Amino acid sequence: MSLMVEKGAKKAVQKRSQITRDKIMQAMDELLQVESFEAINIAKLSAKAGVSAASIYQRFENKDALISILIALYIEKVRVWNEVAQNLPDVQSAENLREVLQRIALAAWRQFDALSYVMRPAYLYSRLRPELLGGHWQAQEKRALHGFEAMLSQWAGELAGRNITQVAAMVSYFYNMMFLGKLLHNDAQSSWNLGLGAEEFSKDLADFVMGYLAEGRR
Repeated sequence: MSLMVEKGAKKAVQKRSQITRDKIMQAMDELLQVESFEAINIAKLSAKAGVSAASIYQRFENKDALISILIALYIEKVRVWNEVAQNLPDVQSAENLREVLQRIALAAWRQFDALSYVMRPAYLYSRLRPELLGGHWQAQEKRALHGFEAMLSQWAGELAGRNITQVAAMVSYFYNMMFLGKLLHNDAQSSWNLGLGAEEFSKDLADFVMGYLAEGRR
């Protein structure tokens, strides 16, 4: 796949350099699918990519090069996911607001299932190198907020005149917090693991939000 240059990576100006960079990114992707980020080192990545360690350092910052590669891979994976239509929740055919909320939750669950191997370490290690992400988190939050605001505007009749922007912000917060737990802890480590599948979780989250909306109507 063709990968864009992220902040923290030296710009690949020649085709050969770009090919090498893509090999490094692909190698990181493959390694993360079978082992933890903590188990990966430059030597292992170099062998997997078929490039020298020097080539890795030439294309990524010498300081915490592995984190630079991880963050660049994460951003690219999220970008591609957001651009593929089949990954987006089908909200147009929903019969009511509860169903829309359920479909959004289910789509978020599927994204996490598909990308958690890179999302989890990227979230944790971005705290060590926040400059590598630039405004990525803020952009993602704005994207979610605007999406909820647009969706709720179509179901304004169920909001009983409440401020749509304010409600959208709270609903976006609910969803982010619910999935943050899954992001920070895998099921084996979580003491509050609910043991729910995607369908059950998405239904319960939709019910939770509908309860908040119903309270506001009262």
